[in-house]
Amino acid sequence: MSTSKRVLIGKVLGASALGIIAMAASEMSHARQMHPLVIYGADNRLEVHEEADASRRDLARSVVAIMPADALRTSAPGISQITGMKFGQMNNLCTTEKFYDQLAPAYCSGFLVADNIIATAGHCVQDPNFCDDAKFVFDFSMDAKDRDPNSIKSDDVYGCKRVIFEEIDGRGADYAFVELDRNVVGRTPVRFAPQAPKTGDSVFVIGHPVGLPAKIAGGAKVRRNTPGYFVANLDTYGGNSGSAVFVEGTNEVAGILVRGEQDFIRRGMCNVSYQCKDELCRGEDVTNAEIVAEKLLDILTTPDVPVVTPQPGVPSNDAVAAQ
Repeated sequence: MSTSKRVLIGKVLGASALGIIAMAASEMSHARQMHPLVIYGADNRLEVHEEADASRRDLARSVVAIMPADALRTSAPGISQITGMKFGQMNNLCTTEKFYDQLAPAYCSGFLVADNIIATAGHCVQDPNFCDDAKFVFDFSMDAKDRDPNSIKSDDVYGCKRVIFEEIDGRGADYAFVELDRNVVGRTPVRFAPQAPKTGDSVFVIGHPVGLPAKIAGGAKVRRNTPGYFVANLDTYGGNSGSAVFVEGTNEVAGILVRGEQDFIRRGMCNVSYQCKDELCRGEDVTNAEIVAEKLLDILTTPDVPVVTPQPGVPSNDAVAAQ
């Protein structure tokens, strides 16, 4: 990326503020086989309200769950209810598994990058009929201890107008931009980091592991950089695909979570999360923010693309196979 373009990205993007019936079992199984992920060391996933850092909780407001339209129904005027199977039942998990009783309707994650644009993983939007069925749901989370994450304001549910751009390289970058059916109200786009994090840098992720309500997972470090993406020991699963990975300390987006290890292993008659030591297993692949930000800038500055530029404010997986 040229120096002048990086400066322009800083002006256009860096000035932006911070931050159901479940899918059919076969669809969720396919998503996990294609883009499975894993727990490294201790399970660092937290509910949004459990996160002590208020700035990270604010970032979670710009994260979106992507789920099928039939995962939502109107339960009262202005309220959409998420319905479906529990996480544990869907995956034949042992009852001791974390978040066993929560609903898990989302098949991918995303995050707000302009007033009406969501960034996600490219493989999340491959279906030619994606826009016909996809819903983008904000605040599918436990942002307060006693909050029901399955009750969503209807105003926080958005439709898909079109897929603006997608790139899918099973051994490289994997990302997409989706234009929503209207401007997002009451939330601010995230800020991209100007370059990829270095080996050893600390990162964290916010998204919807295996379709669950949003989780914040820190305690991760970058293992290595590879053209188009970097590898980190993030605690993520299928459903985290499209999640924003942030640089610890700056809260800038380091990249988009796209690939990784398997989700579960068998233990007796049920499944448990696959766990590795921090330094072992393959690591999780994250498309570099620099690539994503450069393409977004092209979109925002192309006259025939009817999108809304972010408003100024305060900033807020090495493919072993093409999984």
